[in-house]
This record gives sequence, structure tokens and C-alpha cells, in this order.
Amino acid sequence: MTASAKANSFIFVDLEDVFDAVPEKTFTDYCHLTPKGNEVIAERLYKAIAPALTSHLIEAAGTQVLPATRSLPN
Repeated sequence: MTASAKANSFIFVDLEDVFDAVPEKTFTDYCHLTPKGNEVIAERLYKAIAPALTSHLIEAAGTQVLPATRSLPN
């Protein structure tokens, strides 16, 4: 799977062990996640794709992208 992703310029994120170290309940049934389950997956995906997104934004802007210093209004 990773070779195919790499050959097609995709990022492959292996989630097989994503819940191994999480003591909280992560599923409500056999396929639906709890809020904690969603959070754990979101964190793993973010760590995997953030460098690629940042790199792409820098390349597209032709400059450095700085992190936001203020939160957005509700």
C-alpha cells in the first residue's frame, strides 16, 4: 500500500495502531467513533499531512507561512 501511495504522490497514514495507547473508550459500536476516537485519528492525520501542507503553501505563496497568532472569531 505505501509503495502505491508513494508512486502516485499520496501520503499513506497507517492507523492500525492508532488506538493502542489510548485508555479511553474510542468506539460507540463496531464502527462509530467517540469524540476521543475522532480526536486521536485527527491528531495522527494532522501530524502526517501538516508538513506537506505547509510545504505546499510556502511553495504556492513563494514565501514563508507563519502560524496564526490570534484565534478566529466565533
